[in-house]
This record gives sequence, structure tokens and C-alpha cells, in this order.
Amino acid sequence: GVDVGSITSQAELLQGEVPVPADVLEYTQSFERLSFKDKEFIKSLVGESYSMGLRFLIERTTQNNEGGVSKTITFGRFGNAELSTENVDFSHDGIFAVSQKGFAEIYFGYFTRLEKWRWSPRRGDWIDVPETLVEEGSLEPSRKNRDLIKSLDGTRFRDGSEIIFGIDAESFSLSSEFFNCVQTDGIIWEISEGRVVVRGCPDCHPYTEIEFCGIYPSVCDGGSITEGISCPQANMGTGTTQAISCTDETNCKQVLGEKIIQMAKAKKSENRIFDVFVKADTGAESFECLVLQVAYTESRIFHCGFARDDNDDTPYLNENDNPLYCERNRAQLISGDNFVSLGIMQINTAVHNVEVADFETNVNFGIGLLIDGHNNPHPDAPVYRCYRPENSGPNVREIDFVSRSYLGWKGALRNYNGWNSLCTRVDEEGVRRSVGNPNYVEDVIGYKDEVAALFPECVGTGSSEASPGQAEGVRGN
Repeated sequence: GVDVGSITSQAELLQGEVPVPADVLEYTQSFERLSFKDKEFIKSLVGESYSMGLRFLIERTTQNNEGGVSKTITFGRFGNAELSTENVDFSHDGIFAVSQKGFAEIYFGYFTRLEKWRWSPRRGDWIDVPETLVEEGSLEPSRKNRDLIKSLDGTRFRDGSEIIFGIDAESFSLSSEFFNCVQTDGIIWEISEGRVVVRGCPDCHPYTEIEFCGIYPSVCDGGSITEGISCPQANMGTGTTQAISCTDETNCKQVLGEKIIQMAKAKKSENRIFDVFVKADTGAESFECLVLQVAYTESRIFHCGFARDDNDDTPYLNENDNPLYCERNRAQLISGDNFVSLGIMQINTAVHNVEVADFETNVNFGIGLLIDGHNNPHPDAPVYRCYRPENSGPNVREIDFVSRSYLGWKGALRNYNGWNSLCTRVDEEGVRRSVGNPNYVEDVIGYKDEVAALFPECVGTGSSEASPGQAEGVRGN
């Protein structure tokens, strides 16, 4: 067997250390000892998203003609292939065995005919998710495994596989020393039946510990909830929203961005979005940071157009220093595409019938478009035929455009701006121009540093994947 510890592990992959640099692969001693077939397989992972890389590994395992795919790759030996990580073993027959430290092993399988996940405490007598009750005499699943079981409800095989293997990067635990209540930003959270819920909001989504800590890391320590205050001590507040205000352009972006962050976190939890996959695909530190990068690309994180009440007033502010002075007034929104794309997320009003002048509606609708573009890839995906290299020159020509592959959250970004097949158009002045923004994905990814300068939680350890494009104006989707 060959120890592949020096080759990128899944844990590193989940931490965003992808794509694997080609020169590192070429010159590692372990890599050179592999067969030609396996070298080509590992090279095929370079530049791929986490989702696609996991898909390739699962497909290789189910083919079961390699002799084994695990922590140690074996060659020339008889046996069944297996894909193994710290907590998960995936066998050639499609069964996931999850064995987390301190808890009994549990098994999962996706039943294609039923289009449903099932689980079992002993690799048989399958139980449909999200049901967690077991027959008398059977070992009941732990709280961690119950959360995992429920998280698979309604997911497809691909998404469910990512969730299962994702437990190597994120914990599904709920601290045994949890608190009664905790107050964050005026909202009271409490523990009820092993779930984190919003006090006074019976219809709100109940969170697992991992979801809660992703939304409010300030009350967590290393992914686990820290001690909080008791419910009687919590001040419920007035329940009213203070008038929004800011001092200058930078502060206005931050004020609006904080509101975007809260909405994006809620959508992330609701749609079971994992930051590790967002980062693996785009380099963004979290889903909410990716949404901020989209907003920065679209409008520089502004909702209203220019407004000044005197010569000293900062642009985008009115006499009350309110960055949302234009609320519900379309005529005062920041706009693009000849006043067709409007507001902070530049919603295309020629396509979407939505109240774009309402800030929260604009943001939530934009976030929804991004999520839908990820969950429902374009029919032409992954190939986008209208990418225009930055060295193409100032004049737009048909021959400038080449094909580029976009998968996962990169595909979602491409969908957000449009997956056009027509690359150019001639305007009313006879000038040939690009259709949409052919470099939109690269622009969004390239604005990571600008967003990180405004929001410390978006600061990462790696550099941005691409530089911002030179296209001027506001871009609509």
C-alpha cells in the first residue's frame, strides 16, 4: 500500500485548501509512485469543486475495480473498494457507515427507487429519514446522529453525501453543558428538546448546535455553545427596529452589509447550506460572505442612488444620514441596465415581478436566486461558452469568447448573472458589446478582499482566485 498522507486529504479539502496545485502533485514522492491511471485520476481533481471531487471519488468506489480507495490506496490486491475518512466509510455497494467517537456506528443508504434516504443501527431493517424511533431492544441513535438523520430528509444522493462526509469538518453535537437562554442582538435563544429555538417564535426553524454557532459565533466556543444567561434575566426589549443611520460611505456599506449577513445566515440555515462547500467552490469564507461579494459586485453594497442635501453631504446619504432613504421608492433606487436592474442585489425587473424597492425583499429575493442557481443547475452546465479572457483587448469580437466550466457555487454565480449562449450583440450605435458580464464569476470571487476590508468575518488565509473585471457600471441579473 502507499501512504497518501502527503497528498491533499479530505479534511484539507474541506478547509478550503483546494484546488490542489498541479506542481505540488507532479513532484511529491508519493504521487510519483502511483500508477499512471491513478495519477490521471488525482490530476482530474485539480480545479474541481469539493462537490464534484466527492462525486468522482464515490463513482470510483462504486465501480469496485481498483482494489480499494481509502486512507491507504492499495494496488494489485483483491478486495472491495472503500472510501474512508475519519468518521465515515463508504462501501462499493452504496452504504455509508458513520462512526463518531464515543457513539455507536450507524448506517445510511440512498434508495433510488424511493428517492429517499434510510438509516439503520445495524446495516439492515432500514428506517426512513427523518424518523428516529427504533424497535424495542435496538440501540437508539445519539443526539448527534439524530441531527444527522433529520438533516438528510428531502435531500438527493449528492447533497446527502456531502452532508454525511461533512461531519468530518463540522460537528453535529449539542453541548451537554448548555444554557437555559442567551440573548444575541436582542433575540432570545433557548434549548428545547436538544434543539436551539427562538423564544417567542413558535414558527421559527429549530437549529442544531452547528447551525446556531454558524449564525451566532459570538456565543460559541470552538463550535460549541457556551454558557448563557437564564431566561428570567433576559431582556426581551421593545421589539421595535431603530432608525437605520450611518456616517460615511464605508459605514453605510457596513450597516447595510450587517443586515445582509443576518438574512443570509437565516437562508443558510433554512436551506442546509454548509460553509465548507461554499469556500471549497469559491474561496469565500462563508455563505454570507459570498452573498456580500455578490452585493458588492452588483451595487457596491448600496440600495439607494445618489442624494445630497448640501455641498458637504456624503453621496448616498440624505439629511438624516439614512442609507435606506429611498425605501419603497423605485425612482430613487440605484439602477443598472437602463433602469431595468434595481436595488442592492440588482434584481432584473423585466424578468422578476417583485417589490425591489423594499430592501429586505430585494436582498432575500437575490439570495433566493443564488440558492436556486446552485440547487437547479442550468441545462448547459457546467459549460459556459461566453467567457472572455481579460487579455482580449478593448474591442469586443466574436472570436474573443471561449468555454469555461462552472460547477457548484461557481455555477450558482454564473446563473445569477445569466447563463447566456449568445455572447455578443450590436447596440443602437452599431458597436458590438458583450451580452451580460462574461467574467461575472471571476468578478465576484475577485472582490473577496474588498468585502473582507469591510467585514472582518470575511477575512481568509488565502488569496482571491481572480482579479475584479474592468467592466464599468452596475450589473443586473
